[in-house]
Amino acid sequence: MICMLLAAALTGGCNSAPEPQPAPKPKAIATVEKGPQKVYIDEMPRLFTTAAGRKLMIPVTGNLPNPAYQLDTLRVERRDEVVEITPLARYDDSLMVTQVLVPFSRTVAIGPFEPGEYHLRFNSRSGVQDAKIIVE
Repeated sequence: MICMLLAAALTGGCNSAPEPQPAPKPKAIATVEKGPQKVYIDEMPRLFTTAAGRKLMIPVTGNLPNPAYQLDTLRVERRDEVVEITPLARYDDSLMVTQVLVPFSRTVAIGPFEPGEYHLRFNSRSGVQDAKIIVE
């Protein structure tokens, strides 16, 4: 019996190595949409006032998700008594950056308006904020 065990150990018959397996492909951590994207905005005032016939200057502040984003535009759309402001940024996927928020500040001019009340909507990555414009 000892001879059989010794013979098996010397010939390596019992210790065949498994076939090497290829390493698994890494999974993408996150994918980023191409084209303009909404960004985070800070809490906005709920009420703005201006005089009839004048433009209203609206400050928009917030944060870009990381330094690979560049603020592109503040899109303003006006339909009757509703004004929507949407800050948009472009993402550069060729950059390797740390995950840190990047503050921004821009001012957009809207109007002029006729006397009355208007609904102002800020569209952002984190949702919608509503405000009112009173024109006297």
